[in-house]
Amino acid sequence: MSDLCEKHFVSQKKHVFPGVFTKEAKLFFEDLEEFDIVVHQKERFCPLFLTFDMEAILKSVSSMNISNVDCERIHLAISVSICSNVHNFSSEYFISNQNLDELLLKMVNHMHKISEETFTLSCVKWKYVFDK
Repeated sequence: MSDLCEKHFVSQKKHVFPGVFTKEAKLFFEDLEEFDIVVHQKERFCPLFLTFDMEAILKSVSSMNISNVDCERIHLAISVSICSNVHNFSSEYFISNQNLDELLLKMVNHMHKISEETFTLSCVKWKYVFDK
């Protein structure tokens, strides 16, 4: 970009970020410190995770109008894979079901079981915090 163009565009830039989105949020641990509960820096990381990947197919539909947009195909969820490093849940969990309600119910139920185990392990890791 030439110097002339760069000067023109730089002078035209005006970044305005209204609202709270630009404020740096306090960490949960900073909130705890207000109550004299200190979590050591090395303990502020939770190594447990859960991730999922949902697969869908494109299904042809007869003319469908949604908000003035004509749809010819819709995404139809057919399967989900859930992975985690949480103890007892480290094997991949695969669900395949063309019924979306059943697929989502099985998915959420499995994720809930993982979250319960994560909560139990977190209570052990941060026992000294919960005891206060």
